[in-house]
Amino acid sequence: MICSLRAQIELGDFCPNPQLNYGAVIQHCLPPRILPLIGTEVVALHHQSLFGMTPQEAKQVQKLYFLMYMHVYKYLRFHFIVTFISGFF
Repeated sequence: MICSLRAQIELGDFCPNPQLNYGAVIQHCLPPRILPLIGTEVVALHHQSLFGMTPQEAKQVQKLYFLMYMHVYKYLRFHFIVTFISGFF
C-alpha cells in the first residue's frame, strides 16, 4: 500500500497506460531485499483504488500508514541487530 500511495503522489491518478513505471516507485519505497517479492501488478491494483485522491491527501495517508506500522519496523530492525550480534558470541 505504501508503494501505491507513493505512486499516487508521483504519478497522479491511475490510467491503464503501460508506460507507467511502477518499478521506480517501488525502488523508492522498499529495501532491495524485498523488491523481488512485490509485483508491479499488485501496486497497480492498489493504485487504481486510490483514484481521485490528491497528492496532499496521499502524503497524509502515507504518513499515517507509516506511523501505524512503525512498531513493526522497529521490531524487525531490533530482531536483525540481535541476530547479527548473537552470531559473534
